[in-house]
Amino acid sequence: MDTRENTVLKGLWYELVAKHKYSASYPAMRQFLEGGLGRMKIILPVYRALMNSGQGALAREIWSVARPRVSAVTRENLDPKIK
Repeated sequence: MDTRENTVLKGLWYELVAKHKYSASYPAMRQFLEGGLGRMKIILPVYRALMNSGQGALAREIWSVARPRVSAVTRENLDPKIK
């Protein structure tokens, strides 16, 4: 498995982590999101799962760290969704 596939799988995993509030994986999810991975198709579902599962404060906290590290296009698309 190459790095790109691994990143896609991690994104899918952290989406489930957020949706089901699996807090044991929160440190790894936070590191993944705060790492500056700017692929919107990978990170948006994770943030959406956080917002939809009543974890908006956590999503905003993580986004405040990750935001400067992602592309302008990603910022423009995610800013309105993470309020």
